[in-house]
Amino acid sequence: MAPHYAARLRLLALGVAVFARTGAYVAVTVVALKALLIGDYASYRPSTLAAWLGFSAIPALVLVPIIGSLAASRWNRTIMLAGAVLMVAVLGLANAEPDIPWLSLAGMLSLEAAFFWSAAWTLVPTVANAAPWRQPNVAVLLLSAAAVGLTLVVRLTLDGVSASDVARSSLAAALLALIGIALARFPLAEPVSLASSIVRPFVAGLRDVLRSRLTCSALLGCGLWFFITLTVFVALVRLPPAEAATDTRDLTIRFAIGLAIGVMASGLNRNLYRHGGITLFGAVAAVVFAIWIRSSASWSVPFLGLGISLGAAISPLVGLALFWTVAKARGVAASLIVAGACLAALFLAAVLVNLGDDPVAARSTLLTILVVVTCAGALGALLAFFRPALEVAAEVVISPIYRVEGTGPGLEQVPLSGPCLVIANHAAWFDPLFLAKVLPRPITPMMTSRFYDLPVLSWIMRNIIGTIRVPEKSLRHEAPELKEAVAALDRGACIILFPEGYLRRKEEQPIRRFGRGVWQILRDRPDTPVFAGWIDGNWGSYFSYKDGPPTKNKRFDFWRRIRVALTGPLTVDRKLLDDHMATRAYLMRKVSDARTPLGLEPLPLDAVADEEKE
Repeated sequence: MAPHYAARLRLLALGVAVFARTGAYVAVTVVALKALLIGDYASYRPSTLAAWLGFSAIPALVLVPIIGSLAASRWNRTIMLAGAVLMVAVLGLANAEPDIPWLSLAGMLSLEAAFFWSAAWTLVPTVANAAPWRQPNVAVLLLSAAAVGLTLVVRLTLDGVSASDVARSSLAAALLALIGIALARFPLAEPVSLASSIVRPFVAGLRDVLRSRLTCSALLGCGLWFFITLTVFVALVRLPPAEAATDTRDLTIRFAIGLAIGVMASGLNRNLYRHGGITLFGAVAAVVFAIWIRSSASWSVPFLGLGISLGAAISPLVGLALFWTVAKARGVAASLIVAGACLAALFLAAVLVNLGDDPVAARSTLLTILVVVTCAGALGALLAFFRPALEVAAEVVISPIYRVEGTGPGLEQVPLSGPCLVIANHAAWFDPLFLAKVLPRPITPMMTSRFYDLPVLSWIMRNIIGTIRVPEKSLRHEAPELKEAVAALDRGACIILFPEGYLRRKEEQPIRRFGRGVWQILRDRPDTPVFAGWIDGNWGSYFSYKDGPPTKNKRFDFWRRIRVALTGPLTVDRKLLDDHMATRAYLMRKVSDARTPLGLEPLPLDAVADEEKE
């Protein structure tokens, strides 16, 4: 069996394990809540609920530094296996002793869940590389498995299943989870050493995590997400208006189903960067449904909608927190997600303690808090994730027009951080969008003033995208845009450059001789990684010069196939950079060679020679 097929089977086993252990944990939690609320799951007892939240959250919060370090170490797999064994032992005891305190079991499994999820999240990039799958796909798969397990178990346990039946079913699920984890053999690629101490790697990883504004925003968003979700699950479902047509059971199930639908829907976008843009849309939708719940006595539809909105937001938030963190700090990032859940539980406990026992007054206050927190989350998402959300919107708009496919060995090698230069042929106006579609990180394109200076577009390019303006003049003594490009590379940007400096005009001339600009940039930054690409299908599109200027003498494109190949990285030899003509010819050959992954022959030298003489 091919290695990647074996890896995908192991990933499937991990997904089954997540599904089973989530189901077992939720079943124990529901039974514990029933027992805590004197047999009535729908009972609203704020002090009791607050005590349960604190009991579940405090142990994990205290152990976060240890959890983060162990998750990123060679003990990663051992943590998951040991947790599954503990779950089997605890549930085996529950079957042997019918009168065992379920609250204690739920508390133990809450701590085990903190270790398990930190270890599982840390493993996501390794799993994605082995499968091979995109990292958002792996995250969505694991979250979907958890959400489906949550939904099924909530439905079953709220249908009046006895504690003994729950104990037997949970034990079976725990055994299934143990088998799945045992089969999912994914050792970490870069484990952290714990030779010196356990806390020191956590402190070092914490510094790495906090350096990234994107990661910090995602972690804060995870905390808000958990607070809203816990508020709905723990409190609001127990406080429906007297005139509401649904009861606690139906509201809980609807919300759980919505979470599962939202998580799976978020997998439609698999780009490492733009996947995070879904957060903004989910947050805005959550505000709408929170206001709907606040102003309506009918909660059936808005509870389902709120669940879908929150489900769509969680995978991007977790993804941004993990994927944009350096490998050795991912265990810390995963443990901070757990810490956010624990803090959210404690904040909710504090709120519940101060609400009082009057359900009507508590409902009004909780609904107000829900609206305020969702609005704060939407505002934060707007500030933190507006650009990826804008790119998602643009992608949705052009998706019926162009089917953009990426291939080539360079795609998997593009770094998520640090400077790099991407060069390619240029045959249509939308070429920068085609490249942005396949690249896994935000880009800094260079745009001619003809488009850059357009109203509205200029504001977006300047303030959101950070595009470099290129004056549209054929002959110039100075090129300030090249200095801006070098400065952007110094800041760690990914620069998109079309070295021809000219849109393709002729059928018989697929590419023109490269200008001096790319050489000048690499002369000033000789160690910059360069990725060479070829875009196929752009020539002849509605926005190309084939058979006339763009938008003339051509049908508007619909579902047009665009293929983008990327090779690299390559570093231009410093000696070669002493000769600008040799450098330009070398890079032109690399762009021509990038046709190979598309099944196209590289262009012969006479086909790429420029007619103009310098």
